[in-house]
Amino acid sequence: MSEDTSKILNDDNFYESSNVVNVSFPNVSSEVNNNYQSKQIEIEEEEKQVINNNSLNNDIDTQKPKEEGSPSGIPQMIYTFLFENVYLSFFFGVFLMFLSGTHYAFSSISPTIKSELNLSQIEVNLIGTFGNIGTYFALPISFLNDIFGSKITLFMSSILLFSGYFLFYLVYNEIIPRLENSLSMVVLLCFFMVLMGQGSAGVYAAVATTNIKNFSLKHRGKVIGILGSGVALSSALFSMLYSSFFDGALEGYLLFTSILTGSCVLILGLLFVNQIKQSTTTTNNNNNNKKDDEASVNESINQIKIEESMENEVDEFVHPVDEEEDIVDEVAMIDKVSNVSSDDNENETRSLLVEEQRISSSYTTFHNPKMNHIYKIANTPLKDYNPIQLLLSLDFYILFFIYFAGMGSGLVIINNLGSIVISFGGKDGQQHFMVQLFAVSNCLSRLMFGLVSDRFSKYVTRATFLTGAVTLMLINQLLTLVAPLWFYYLLVILLGIAFGGIAVIGTAIISERYSPKYFAMNNSLLSIASSLGSIGLATFLAGHIYEINIHGHSHGHLKYCYGRECFQITFYITTGLCTAAFALCLILMYRTRGLYRILYYRKVLNVNN
Repeated sequence: MSEDTSKILNDDNFYESSNVVNVSFPNVSSEVNNNYQSKQIEIEEEEKQVINNNSLNNDIDTQKPKEEGSPSGIPQMIYTFLFENVYLSFFFGVFLMFLSGTHYAFSSISPTIKSELNLSQIEVNLIGTFGNIGTYFALPISFLNDIFGSKITLFMSSILLFSGYFLFYLVYNEIIPRLENSLSMVVLLCFFMVLMGQGSAGVYAAVATTNIKNFSLKHRGKVIGILGSGVALSSALFSMLYSSFFDGALEGYLLFTSILTGSCVLILGLLFVNQIKQSTTTTNNNNNNKKDDEASVNESINQIKIEESMENEVDEFVHPVDEEEDIVDEVAMIDKVSNVSSDDNENETRSLLVEEQRISSSYTTFHNPKMNHIYKIANTPLKDYNPIQLLLSLDFYILFFIYFAGMGSGLVIINNLGSIVISFGGKDGQQHFMVQLFAVSNCLSRLMFGLVSDRFSKYVTRATFLTGAVTLMLINQLLTLVAPLWFYYLLVILLGIAFGGIAVIGTAIISERYSPKYFAMNNSLLSIASSLGSIGLATFLAGHIYEINIHGHSHGHLKYCYGRECFQITFYITTGLCTAAFALCLILMYRTRGLYRILYYRKVLNVNN
């Protein structure tokens, strides 16, 4: 390395400059130096001209006269509006999410299934649970989505949703003869529910993945929250549809739902759920806006305290960057420039300039060194975790248990709501309104947690919001220990708020902690926790405790439990699980604070990586 090169690298002004290419290099003739600077000016002018031309072309594109042999501007505008519109794609995505949540209305139809098919409480719980298992154990359909894309996934999902409901209809209406063996009948109905669940999971994976990629990080909570609210609202409206429009006639409800879900997912999904690529012009404009906003960004940055202890926490979540390698590149480039003779041709000078611009752009963006440091962290790519790497992460298992305890405790009440009402001396049918209250509060909760967690993401992490949702679930489980039947109308509202919050924030954490690249498969692994909670807590635990507390109460072949003891022990267990989940939330808040420091920097600087 030359002595002059060393002086340049040791000069603080070299690194504090917002543009390294403005430095004049020694040992270079004035002719090359002048040529060097003039080429820099030419490139800058060319870049400005390209941006201005792109902007001008976008503004007057629709006003251009129709050229011979070219399509009309109006069809192109219609095509762009229908098939390249992120907002329209999002709108239809919400509607498909709404259709994918129909099996959550199972608690409204479960008493009819139990009485008409002469099933026990454990058997009817098992049928409902397998719908949840099909939804939450979504690795097969999620793998299809991540490998082959959303279109293939939506096509398969439409077939699964139609098949599940239609086959259930055929058996219930005895078009397919019912099996005499009760166990065989239950297994067959469980299989139909799994088909429905897999179809629902496929719709969720395709729609969520598409829209997460269509919108920037700062809208992540809103996107997941609004999409999730469509799923939550489904159970309320379909429960109302079953009790009011169909007047409890299950065969008509099953046939209608099979045709509606299958056809809409097939047609609307294939046409309108599209991943939209961001235009180059938009990217250039965003880069220009970022430079124009340096003053406002600087004001936000000055409020950040950079702690040395945070460096290691940040490093845990990003790809390793070899700073020494960058310095070596810089040194080699400067030495190469210094050895250029005065008669070097114009192309070599230009290529060196481009190379230097590339290296300098990785070093510095702003005049403020503090902003440079933060901007470097914000631009460092986060690690992309595939499912295997996910399973080696401690944070995943912490989140997994939180999901198991929180979602599982909620499913205990939702899946058994009809039996809970009867055990308190209520009438079959009271649960319909409770299901509707839960669905509406669940829907509003997903919207609220998504919007608020985005709005205050600069001050409160997603893990903190998750802690709040788990706290609400814990309070709900404590109240079930003493609440009378009339109080359940309020409990299901609180339950919906807690349940929706856990569902939305858990999904958002998965997409941020482990990146969106393998979102569908990673999220499906997390959803297994809900499956275990559904089958372990809502079915076998609650069903077994219900059965052992039956004391001679029967109606024909059916046996019923009456009194608080039917579910009391179950609620004690779920309360303990939610307490443990709350403690783990505090640990997760501590462990992910480095990740959310990076995401905070990105939002302040409007960086999308």
